[in-house]
Amino acid sequence: IVFLSQDSFFLQESEVQTLTFNFPPTFGSYTLFFLGQSTTLSWDSDATAVQDALNALAANLYPAMPLGFEFVTVVDNGTGFTITVVDTHENPLAYTDIDQIIPNSTGLNFDITISEQQAGSTTLNEQQLLEFDYTNFPGGQQFILTLGGTSTAPITIGPNSATTIANIDAALEAAGFGTTGTDFTVTGNFANGFVIEFTGDLALTNQALFQVTLPPGITITPDTTTEGSGQNEIQGIYFPAQPGGGDFTISLDTETTVPLAFDATAAEVQAALEALANIGPGNVLVTKSSFGSSFIFLVEFVGANSLRPADFVNNPAGTALTVDFSNLIASVPSVTTVTEGTSLNEVQEVVVNGTPSAGDFRLSFDGVETTGVINFDGDASDILAQLNTIPVLNGNVLVRGDVASGFEIEFVGDLTNVNPPQIAVTAFNLTGATLNVKTTTVGGYLRGITGNTITGNTGAGIEIDLEMYTSFYGDISGNTISSNNTQGINLNAADPTTLVSVDFSLSVEGNTMDGNQGAAIAVNMEDTATGDVSIVGNTITNTRNDLNAATPYTGDAIYIDLYGTDVSFEAFNQLRDLIIDGNYIGTDANSTNGLGNAGHGIGIHIEESTIIDYTQISHNVIVGNTGDGV
Repeated sequence: IVFLSQDSFFLQESEVQTLTFNFPPTFGSYTLFFLGQSTTLSWDSDATAVQDALNALAANLYPAMPLGFEFVTVVDNGTGFTITVVDTHENPLAYTDIDQIIPNSTGLNFDITISEQQAGSTTLNEQQLLEFDYTNFPGGQQFILTLGGTSTAPITIGPNSATTIANIDAALEAAGFGTTGTDFTVTGNFANGFVIEFTGDLALTNQALFQVTLPPGITITPDTTTEGSGQNEIQGIYFPAQPGGGDFTISLDTETTVPLAFDATAAEVQAALEALANIGPGNVLVTKSSFGSSFIFLVEFVGANSLRPADFVNNPAGTALTVDFSNLIASVPSVTTVTEGTSLNEVQEVVVNGTPSAGDFRLSFDGVETTGVINFDGDASDILAQLNTIPVLNGNVLVRGDVASGFEIEFVGDLTNVNPPQIAVTAFNLTGATLNVKTTTVGGYLRGITGNTITGNTGAGIEIDLEMYTSFYGDISGNTISSNNTQGINLNAADPTTLVSVDFSLSVEGNTMDGNQGAAIAVNMEDTATGDVSIVGNTITNTRNDLNAATPYTGDAIYIDLYGTDVSFEAFNQLRDLIIDGNYIGTDANSTNGLGNAGHGIGIHIEESTIIDYTQISHNVIVGNTGDGV
């Protein structure tokens, strides 16, 4: 059965933001933070310069877009600029709620402080220190000094210390503070400050401090006048029962996938759809959810098809996928597992740090190198073709992903259920990125925390702490985790640097969690940690409030926290996937009342430039919690 789960035809609106200057700037520069990057603009930049700068930042984030592609337009609105996301389906920023542009106007301002360097007396002349504080040199700007109700004419800041000394002295003598015409001596420089010594009529007397009048400070106020919104089309392929064998195909318009096995994974369905000419790599996202013996594939059109139906040119209401089930076998004799096996296919991941813009590289396995190179813009088929030039790998690996965003290599065929050597990157000649290889699933055995009873501990039931250059890839499944005095499961991933050296993949499935404190499941990601989380088929009840103001949760069943610490850069944590599916939260499978959690059912907090790439919260029963459901 194929059905439309969400139509992309409705609720499409592109974002509009404004930047308002309280006064026109007269010197210096300012900085705009946009899409996790920054650009610095001159005080007199016009709308075209701002538009070019913002489009350049967007192009860094979307290198596959054509050269010169216009993501946003900028116009002068009289008090600043209006930034509008271009309203076209080709624009990856269209129809989405993008982060507010954050301005920093420090470079458009300067400050002056006056302090007493030497108090005047019957034996000493008063000396006051005038110090400048600025980001950009404020040459040509003016200020006024006032003493006892008398003010100087505007004093111009010269291009150097000598000119500025002359300007200060001339203005002080002309203001009439004394009568001799030599009532002040000014010395010093911009680095250490300017010393104003009271002489002549003003000598040997303790004087009040000069007061400084500066031009009005320049501030830039950001605002979102229209929030971007839209929705991707999602189509569901529903299997009312698990087939016993055979294969099936999926078609879109005139394009049809290769045959897919009756027990195909979501990744295999996604790869088959991406291979179609009218979809392409990166343009669908497939997830699979099971309900007893039935299951469903949800196919979301993303990437180049984001926020539009599959046949977005000819049919704005969408074109449904069709499935040929004719080769599926309805049932086979049942099989009972007497002893659970522990074999897995190894999966190795090549992580791309940066955005490759040119060049190539080779891969090697057990000392044997690919015969050809893999280009910076290679896709899964290009990578697989080169891996197949290594005889032992020919027909024994699968590839998912591409060079631009990273890719996975799964060992199959003759290399199924073994722990092979790690792939290596050789003959590296890429521009704009580096490559790292890591094993995300070790072949030959399972890893995880399974089948335990974990109750009544003073701390957490399960505590996982990751810091610099660490990773965790494992399952927590089939456990009873109850009545622990802090969290049931607590994962902290902390990387306070820009190295992005902490990564994890956490799967929490089929656990019973009751009466833990603070949060039943807490995932905390700090600064630049990356990972993915799957929480499926758990029963979470009676979580208690820890009454601790230092923790962000108050008895939540599930709490996901992406945040930044006090470091020198904006946090850019990346949670690649967040899947919360088929859980009982605040009740159980028997719909028992009175099991609610003291806080929220599901709490998600993100800040700074952190991001959750994909979120699926589906098929949960969330009942009777004290806070919000989600």
